[in-house]
Amino acid sequence: MKTTPFHICPRRIIFIGSPLCLGFILLFSLGALAQTVPNSGDILFTHVDADADVFEFITLKRLNLRSLYFADHGICANSTFRKTEDTFGLSQFTLLGDVPAGTLIRVASDTSSVYVNEMDARDGIVTLRASSLNLSGSGDQIIAYTGVPYGNSSCTAIGVNSYVAGINWAMASGWNLGSTSSNNSKAPGTNSDYASNNGLESIWYTGGIIGEVSTFYSNVGNGLRNTGNWTGTNSGVGVFTPVKNIQFHESNYVSGQVAILNMDSQGVSLNMSALLFGSANSDTRYMVVANENSPSINPVERYTSYQVSNDIDSADFVAISVASLPSSGISHGSGKIVYFDYSLPSQFYLKGLSKQICYYIYVYAVNGNGYTANLSSTAANFNFILNSSTLIAY
Repeated sequence: MKTTPFHICPRRIIFIGSPLCLGFILLFSLGALAQTVPNSGDILFTHVDADADVFEFITLKRLNLRSLYFADHGICANSTFRKTEDTFGLSQFTLLGDVPAGTLIRVASDTSSVYVNEMDARDGIVTLRASSLNLSGSGDQIIAYTGVPYGNSSCTAIGVNSYVAGINWAMASGWNLGSTSSNNSKAPGTNSDYASNNGLESIWYTGGIIGEVSTFYSNVGNGLRNTGNWTGTNSGVGVFTPVKNIQFHESNYVSGQVAILNMDSQGVSLNMSALLFGSANSDTRYMVVANENSPSINPVERYTSYQVSNDIDSADFVAISVASLPSSGISHGSGKIVYFDYSLPSQFYLKGLSKQICYYIYVYAVNGNGYTANLSSTAANFNFILNSSTLIAY
């Protein structure tokens, strides 16, 4: 360990766990869930531009997107595909196997000169230049699905398709009772289905919403399916700016203790799994910030693009302001991002610590990703000093 001048750590909130609570703590950590295959309603479309052959959607939960496909086939009256158009799948993109909730996925034509593949989801935006869809400004739809796509050109196929979401545009009449041409479609029947009903070739969400995922589906108020929150044009622009003003809900610290398990010459092991945050779920991530000698300034909202390390010397500093969202013009504070993942760890090893230093630890719940992220305004926090051979908690 490094040795620095002695510093008195002010006595604050004591969050040191006793052995009696460890059994509960260890059981609590078993509830973490992994990413899932997309199901009905797990994404929502936020943008489509028929002239430039680009579209965008947002993930509403943590997903493995490699099993997701898109088609501009219409859906027949019997709910199979009228197969006369194109399909495009994401199976080739290995980095899309675990995508956080709240990520905007932007898909461009493979002939686009504007976009390249950019699959680092930490800033909340993934861009794919790979689509083979040939979208029509005379009326069209994009249907997201998984599994075998049952259908044929005469709407006589038999089978049950697994639809995830759908968007219909450039047809003032919207969805119909069954596809009769490549320019119209029956709705896939998910709670993510959206029809613009305005006849415009290019449409995108321009509203602003913050809340639980359940509020995003609304077709009234600020919901993503309210046509009053969309705008459009008949001259496609081919770009996705501005970033959609969508933010997930906030989860604040409620109760629970952090247990200090042990220490060695390099650092300490902490059990954080008994911390409880309100309105958290399996898609919530937890960000741990560590700072030396003084409290850390809260991380800025709507930013998650960090390189994370449990070594306090090499971890990224917290971002405290962003000049241009989602991720440029960053100003940093003094705290370090030492953990950022889906579960509260039952054994987290924090290393690179110094003797006789006061360490302030903050634990935030994070819902969403990048520009959609919402961090706890009330974080769990505690502090400790590493003495010559012991650990003193305050």
